[in-house]
Amino acid sequence: MIAFRHHVKVLFSHPSDALKYLPTVSFAFNKANETFGKLLSIHFDVYYWERDAYRSWGDAQLSINRDLVQSADIVVATFESRLGTPVHSYESGTDEEIRISSNHGNKHIWVYFSEDGYAVATTSEQERLKKYKEDIGKLCFYSNFCNEEELRESLFRQISLYVENFNAALGNKTDTTSGTAALSGNNTFMVSGNTAQNQQFIQNATLHGGNFIGRSGQSLHKGDVSE
Repeated sequence: MIAFRHHVKVLFSHPSDALKYLPTVSFAFNKANETFGKLLSIHFDVYYWERDAYRSWGDAQLSINRDLVQSADIVVATFESRLGTPVHSYESGTDEEIRISSNHGNKHIWVYFSEDGYAVATTSEQERLKKYKEDIGKLCFYSNFCNEEELRESLFRQISLYVENFNAALGNKTDTTSGTAALSGNNTFMVSGNTAQNQQFIQNATLHGGNFIGRSGQSLHKGDVSE
């Protein structure tokens, strides 16, 4: 079993009708684990309240906030055809999770709205979603998506940027037992060591726009790792 040095806790936040995007969100982070995990010693763990919140007596949303929201490194929030049920002083439980996470200093909050979901929403929910976009847009970037493939691709791009910034904060130094790979900007990876592990890394990441340069600065492709 691999021991990763860095575990990143991802909270998937959603109104009830957007739970259907859990497989898409999980797929994007699992692909990131396959692509970056071994060589960068990082692993993304996806949590969601239906499975991971502790069932205690009392206010359910406060329990979710305590157990999951406040400790999350990344929050991914998706909205389908409704904003959700108002709770406490917030527009919905999802809105509360977004704002509580922000108040605790989390700047990695990725919000997505389904265009297809908005199209079939009731008039009142369309108004709520429209106003919410205007409000949340003052605090963070958000994205619209048409289908699950678009959501998956957008998420993976965000994850790649997160890994780039994360690695830069560590000084671009990543040691492994069988080769090295470090992000050097613009989704470009410095790769050295002609190992099967590095070859697999290039094969995986190339599928998602990764570029590679060797020690001499030349571009690399699968099967062309510098020694």
